[in-house]
Amino acid sequence: MIRVLSEDTIQKIAAGEVIERPASVIKELVENSIDAGSDNIIVEIKNGGKDYISVSDNGYGIEENEIELAFERHSTSKLEKFDDLYDITTLGFRGEALASIVSISKLEIKTRTKENKMGTKVEFRNSKIINKSYVAMNVGTKIVIKDLFYNVPVRKKFMKSEQTESNLITAMMYKFAICNTKISIKYIKDNKTIFETRKNSTVKDNIINLFGSNMTNNLIEIDLNERDFRLYGYISNNNLYRANRQMQYIFLNGRFIKSDEIRNTIESNYKSVIPNGRFPMFWLFFEIRPKLIDVNVHPNKQIVKISIIDEILDELNKKTRFLLENNVRVANISDSFEEKQTHNDLRRLYNDFSKSTSVNEPTISYNLNNDNATLMKMRKFNNDSNSESYNFKELSNNFYEKPEKKTYDNESTKDFIQEREQIELKSDLERYSEFDVITVLFKTYILARDRFDSKIYIFDQHACHERINYEKLTKQMHDNEVLSQNLAFPLNITLTDELMQIYVDNKKIFDDLGYDSEVFSDDSVVIRAVPYLFGNSNAEFLFNDILDTISDNSDDVFDVVEAKVIKRSCKMSVKAGDNLSNFEVKKLLEDLFKCEYPLTCPHGRPTFIEINKTDLEKMFMRIK
Repeated sequence: MIRVLSEDTIQKIAAGEVIERPASVIKELVENSIDAGSDNIIVEIKNGGKDYISVSDNGYGIEENEIELAFERHSTSKLEKFDDLYDITTLGFRGEALASIVSISKLEIKTRTKENKMGTKVEFRNSKIINKSYVAMNVGTKIVIKDLFYNVPVRKKFMKSEQTESNLITAMMYKFAICNTKISIKYIKDNKTIFETRKNSTVKDNIINLFGSNMTNNLIEIDLNERDFRLYGYISNNNLYRANRQMQYIFLNGRFIKSDEIRNTIESNYKSVIPNGRFPMFWLFFEIRPKLIDVNVHPNKQIVKISIIDEILDELNKKTRFLLENNVRVANISDSFEEKQTHNDLRRLYNDFSKSTSVNEPTISYNLNNDNATLMKMRKFNNDSNSESYNFKELSNNFYEKPEKKTYDNESTKDFIQEREQIELKSDLERYSEFDVITVLFKTYILARDRFDSKIYIFDQHACHERINYEKLTKQMHDNEVLSQNLAFPLNITLTDELMQIYVDNKKIFDDLGYDSEVFSDDSVVIRAVPYLFGNSNAEFLFNDILDTISDNSDDVFDVVEAKVIKRSCKMSVKAGDNLSNFEVKKLLEDLFKCEYPLTCPHGRPTFIEINKTDLEKMFMRIK
């Protein structure tokens, strides 16, 4: 028998679409407070919001004769007609939130407008008013929710633990606090104040206030002003990352949103800049004309459609790449980043480095792989050169100068001071020519110094060479100059009809990667040559892997290829324990500083670290 559901049942079913858990209640109430023009919002919860939720503000308030109407389904002050959806600037607009909340909780509201001298207090049960009175209060609104889902036991049963629900609420409150710089937001959990922001603060102020001052020197400001959108905020540099994506925030016109496209665009620029398995942090704020977006996709409004998304992603990709190239920093042994130094500064630091002869020449050479053309060339140059290695004892005498000869001799001290003053007057380009390589430690780490800046640099020879080889191979790939190596015997791969069609439609991808392949029969492809940059990888497995990735309509084809390129770069590179000659050390560092990202290997590990005089003095307890 077909029957019409009761209004009470309809309302509780509808409530389930909007109110999933305590965090959903708070989201809707805080958004209403923001829309009401508040500049002071206080949120308090107890027991994960299951027993008690309070949201109070100093906004416009609700007129006494409109309170009951505000809790009716689809009642709103933010829309008049459907076309208004295309010009919406408020966070809420559906008119569903209050009606949903009041249908599944015990609700009390106190509200007052500036036109009234007294406030109105109303209590609801099962969407009906059970008590109404007048109270003394400031202008604004306070809503208290008790015993959430008391009349929907099934939904209450499936709520998580108090700790889990509290964590979800806390995460959401951080989102509100970050975004709303003009509003003071106070969050209280189980009678303890978790945070309180100041109104009229900056985004950076809020980030530091909420997440700690250690982020101060590791944030990169981003600002884009285009015709149809504006983007501003902060991204992390190569020294600031997390093991998950919880510190990634995207806001659109003041609303927190989720966007895999924006997230993936940002993250793609951090590959090989931060360690694998780690994620960058960012706080991005987009301002886009309402007519170019659709926020009416889902009741929680976190999934949106943007008509100019391709333009945004393109500009975001270019800007992120540019900022990272110019703001990656040297890893410091004490993780102290008091002095900003980009890798462009380090290129200047490296200027005239090749003129230096201060390298301890190892006496044993490593065995070169036959496919390592670059180092073969180095070895050839080294054999032909007349470069002389100096005696390590002499180096030690120069490096560890005796105090009585340097520090206490007046003439020597005077000359040294004058020399340093002259150096400090030079341009950075000239000043950083004083960068000298000292020796190679443990057949792995290249030790260098800059005595005028009181800094020591330690390079990992394998990580350095990995970066060089990685960028060389990826450049070949991007420039469509990938070398191919012929197979001794052509490889025949059988494909299904579907995969065969995908191969035919995407053959150019395989051509660009360096495959020499073609259709051999109705159900097979023949491969005669494979990309050199993939090394000795299983040709059939990799071909199918790329084909499967394309068939899944995935954007991860580059990820598959990049993983192979990283592996190839690693195999091509010198290893820890390999002996490098004077010339090879210089050539290695010279090539490193020509790289786009010289500070990390393809796996995201640092290629070198910095130790300054202060770090050493702390280690030896000379200073605190």
